[in-house]
Amino acid sequence: MQWMNALIPFALFVALILAASLQVLAAAGHFPLRSKGDAAATPFKRFVLFGSTVVVILCLVAGIAAAFRFIPWYAAVIGGGFSLLAAPLVLRGFSDRFVDGPGAPLAFAGTSAVFALLLVSLVVASRCVAGPEARNWRADDKTIVLLDHGKCVR
Repeated sequence: MQWMNALIPFALFVALILAASLQVLAAAGHFPLRSKGDAAATPFKRFVLFGSTVVVILCLVAGIAAAFRFIPWYAAVIGGGFSLLAAPLVLRGFSDRFVDGPGAPLAFAGTSAVFALLLVSLVVASRCVAGPEARNWRADDKTIVLLDHGKCVR
């Protein structure tokens, strides 16, 4: 049942890559920042596009580093590739008004942040497992027991 321990991080990793891909596609639709009908790009539009891109890049770095603690590289390649290929099809399901507005890059960047935070929290939680000092722990027992007083034993 070791593969069950990697199933949730794998699903979070695939969702993170999908959300990041959707943000990149939505942001790419906003370029060039100066269009024929637009006299000049507003500072808010520049901030949304570049700020959300920076957030997604940071989330990808943290999420990938966290996911590789749980899932093998070949599963990450397959799941990430599936997410990249599915992103244009998923983006078609959203309305044009949402995708063309500033809400899409912000929403997808926020979604990426949530998935990256969940992956990082899994890593932190896996480091806070008790050692043999915890009560109710035996060397032959394969269950994970958390300490009662909330301290991590390394």
